[in-house]
Amino acid sequence: SDKKEEPSSASSFSSSDTRFTKEGKQIPVGNGGTNFDFKFHWTQTIQEVSIALPLPEKTRAKDLDVKIKHGSISVQMKSASCSTNVPKGKKDGNTELLGGQLQNNVRTDESTWTIEDNV
Repeated sequence: SDKKEEPSSASSFSSSDTRFTKEGKQIPVGNGGTNFDFKFHWTQTIQEVSIALPLPEKTRAKDLDVKIKHGSISVQMKSASCSTNVPKGKKDGNTELLGGQLQNNVRTDESTWTIEDNV
């Protein structure tokens, strides 16, 4: 079955859904989501956005080409690292795992990425 993310309405949340950090800052309600077509999920707070996407087993940092730019993001599996389980993309023979324009600007000098198991 094809699952699609359904937009949620902020009006469906009540004041009892409001949560706060240890520092007393409000945690945004309803920020995050899952894209079932590309099998990734994301979460967002006031200061940070985290994206988790599945990678082929034994993927190492040197297998990826990750670009976090002021207004866009791109995660590609380098062509030499592509397995038969990952379809070939169109850019430089690399396979695009995630990419697109962002709604707001990113502080690229404060941006990082990591590979973690079982996320």
